[in-house]
Amino acid sequence: FLSAFAIVKIKIFDTKTQIIYSTDRKIVGQMNESNAKLAGALNGKVSSTYESKDHVWDLKDEKRFEAGIVETYVPVRGPGGKIVGSFEIYKDVTDDIAHARQALFSNGATLLGIVLTVFTVLVLLMRRSTRTIARKTAEVRDNQEKYRRLFSAETHAILIFDADSRQLVDRNKAAGPLYGLADGEGEGRGIGEFIADLSHADELIRAVLAGERCEPRQCDHTKVDGTA
Repeated sequence: FLSAFAIVKIKIFDTKTQIIYSTDRKIVGQMNESNAKLAGALNGKVSSTYESKDHVWDLKDEKRFEAGIVETYVPVRGPGGKIVGSFEIYKDVTDDIAHARQALFSNGATLLGIVLTVFTVLVLLMRRSTRTIARKTAEVRDNQEKYRRLFSAETHAILIFDADSRQLVDRNKAAGPLYGLADGEGEGRGIGEFIADLSHADELIRAVLAGERCEPRQCDHTKVDGTA
């Protein structure tokens, strides 16, 4: 009946470490004084350890089994709780280990599949994002080129000032002769060097920054040498 529980051997020891019963009858009566785990059980300690088939056997004459074994020691208590001996039980865990390994392999394969799937999705998303960024960058560059061509080709003078510093940050080619600027000259100059009525210019700038619609207005401009 023990085979149904995968128990391959039972030993019962008295307090002097003598085997008084065993399913392996030829070791009955032998002493096992050097067994530290048995000594622990006789002192009230329960222990359970896995042992390979080559290290589990305590006695020379024991019947051996080709299996992985969990060796368990349990103290036996009599009336009043006094320890009167110890059980030693050998349980075959070969099938349990095989099932655990199979489950570990299956879970590992599942986890690996999930990791590979997530990695593949991330790579695809990164590639799509990279293509999107490249396309948007190309569009911005193309728009900048279009703006630069239109800006440079415009025959009317265009001045662009920084809203905070009121300094010139860009101008088109037509603004050079009108304001007396040589090629590449003008950047960093204040708005007061180009417009005579600064209060009028500030009013227009505040309106533009506020998002208001501004109608074209006439005002006096000056060249950088001070002439109108």
